[in-house]
Amino acid sequence: MPERGFSTEFWAEPFVQNLPAQGKLLLAYLKTNAHCNQAGVYTITPSTIAFETGLSPAEIPDLLRSLEPEVVWYREENIVWVKPFFEEQAKSSKFIASALSIIARNRLPEDLLEDFQEYNSRILAKITSDYPIGLTKRECVAI
Repeated sequence: MPERGFSTEFWAEPFVQNLPAQGKLLLAYLKTNAHCNQAGVYTITPSTIAFETGLSPAEIPDLLRSLEPEVVWYREENIVWVKPFFEEQAKSSKFIASALSIIARNRLPEDLLEDFQEYNSRILAKITSDYPIGLTKRECVAI
């Protein structure tokens, strides 16, 4: 079972403070559940979220949308991207390489790949300059 850091400052973030209780629960869940991977981009269904959190299945779509821009939900593909997750967790080159490998192995929408690269450009630029990994464009999310 992977271990993840969860900042105690989470509760002090203005974005989190402005969420209703269910939104806070959902955001914390999306960052800590067993389906989440190193990239923070993973497939999960609203019914799984409802089952594991106890939230009503009917409220999951609206709650996911309420978490924008921190979380992007690709409804048709059942993909969730917790945008700050990668940066919050990326503490080593091995972690970053693992996250990029996950991105490369999964069939993700092109717009998600481009947005992931842009959002995480600072971290990706650092890792590719410090640790060139020689992956193809698709594999390294067009770094």
